[in-house]
Amino acid sequence: TAAAPPTRAGGRGSRGSSIIPTLLDEKHNNNNNNNNINTSQDKKKKNQRSTNDNIVHVALRGKLRGQRSEGHRAPASVPVRARSRGVYARVKRLLFQRLKQTKKGRQWTDDIGLQQALLQDLAELGKQARKASYGIGGRTEACIARMRTLLNEKGGAFSHLLDFSSSPVRCPLRPGSDRLIGVVPEKSTMFKSALAPLLVTFRTEGGGTKRWIFKSGDDLRQDQLVIFLIERFDRCFKASNVDLALTPYRILATSPNEGLVEFVEGSTTLSKIRREANTSSKSRSTSPKQQQRRSLWQQQQQQQQQQQ
Repeated sequence: TAAAPPTRAGGRGSRGSSIIPTLLDEKHNNNNNNNNINTSQDKKKKNQRSTNDNIVHVALRGKLRGQRSEGHRAPASVPVRARSRGVYARVKRLLFQRLKQTKKGRQWTDDIGLQQALLQDLAELGKQARKASYGIGGRTEACIARMRTLLNEKGGAFSHLLDFSSSPVRCPLRPGSDRLIGVVPEKSTMFKSALAPLLVTFRTEGGGTKRWIFKSGDDLRQDQLVIFLIERFDRCFKASNVDLALTPYRILATSPNEGLVEFVEGSTTLSKIRREANTSSKSRSTSPKQQQRRSLWQQQQQQQQQQQ
């Protein structure tokens, strides 16, 4: 069941759409026996089905938006993509119809609406923050300062993100974990790159924090598929008593040009590793003899300039 979202997000409509009705029929049949769920294993399966509903919705939403944008780019193939988009629209409508048949499903429908609103706010926040760098060479420090000012502005468009404990949001990356109740501006930042993705720190109901990377302008569907394959291979190896000690992080493409990446605490960026490697190699390559030659060469250059 978990294989459906990344396959649909990166593949063709005819393949992905055949997987979702199977998931929905399976969920509908299992809902008739919810009153008999008593063991912890059955409860775990029930939570997994709810998590799958959340992931399926995000995948459908991304696919629908992808079909719309791709249709504008290639007018010659609009009819085919329009039919494919219609299939995903019907499946999405069927998903919500099934969810609204139960009390738990209606709760998940409300949670999905809150997730959509939060993602829209983050996209607009990043867009407004990046405007601060226009005309000053694209400085990331200016974007970070602008982002924090927008969050801390009383009565501003994003002040509600500081505290939404009255309507906590389920984490799209890990729906089964603690819910999110607010953003911590002082611990939120932006990366130094062309797209300047957001690194947002959230407070949770359990008193802890969670950190997301929200990327806008980047297609994460292939990244999500690669991480999914790594998780699958890890399960196969563990089934054969081979533990590779892998801990894959989560990636969720919410649209063809937006998505969430789980932040790994204590990690180091590749650019930082490269800078440190270049610095250490330069320091190792500079021997005392080379320093003497360099100083002599500089003195000769200065003497020639004075003579001229």
